[in-house]
Amino acid sequence: MKKRALWILTFVLILSVALIAGGCGQEQPVQNTETPAPQVEIDEDAIVYERIISYFDGLKQNNNMIAPSVVYEALQSDPGAYFILDIRAADDYAKGHIEAASILNIAWAEVGSNMHLLPRDRTIVVTCYSGQSAGQTVAALRLAGYDAISLQGGMNNGWLKAELPIVD
Repeated sequence: MKKRALWILTFVLILSVALIAGGCGQEQPVQNTETPAPQVEIDEDAIVYERIISYFDGLKQNNNMIAPSVVYEALQSDPGAYFILDIRAADDYAKGHIEAASILNIAWAEVGSNMHLLPRDRTIVVTCYSGQSAGQTVAALRLAGYDAISLQGGMNNGWLKAELPIVD
């Protein structure tokens, strides 16, 4: 009986050493116990469709335009009330533009490649010379998810006609 107990003890000891030695120096693969996040399908067509509807709803409400006097009054009480995007040529911008805490001059044809400079968390008032290019820019920005509105009449037929101040 002692011999048998000695054999069992020896066997257990050898097995233990073999298991320990076999595992040393080798990394055991870690099993991922987390459940993978479900894949969410994005319906891009639905997003574009919703933005188009939003654009046309804006046309019903205010023609996606804002009066120069409203912008001026808001900027007087809060210079950061709106983010102004002036899409006129740099020379014309330098001759005179709206005074605001947040204003950016990007030529109309360059807006698309500079959209990363525009805030997504603020209302962008887009101005040009007469309002035509600003309206087109607003349409594109709204489709891209920006909160944008056009300055009614632009700089020439809106802001300057209302005799509102400019800075250079």
